[in-house]
Amino acid sequence: MYEILDDIFQEVLVAIALGTGVYVIAWFRKRGDRISQFEKKLQKQKESIRRLTKTLIIFAKLIDTQTEKAHEDVTSQLEEIAEEMLLDD
Repeated sequence: MYEILDDIFQEVLVAIALGTGVYVIAWFRKRGDRISQFEKKLQKQKESIRRLTKTLIIFAKLIDTQTEKAHEDVTSQLEEIAEEMLLDD
């Protein structure tokens, strides 16, 4: 009688251990997938920021050019200021 209960108990313990192991592996995979998704989103945001920075520098250069054409005696150096502020890491 005790041998039968002992065998059943061992089988139950093995089933619990396997279930727990599968759960832990699935959790780590899911976490890894989430991290990968966040990294992709972060790279997209970094690229957007880089493009916006370049756009702002181009606009500053255009404003400088127009200012120099309209007012030859005024130098705003807006492009240099924009580059210094935006590219300061």
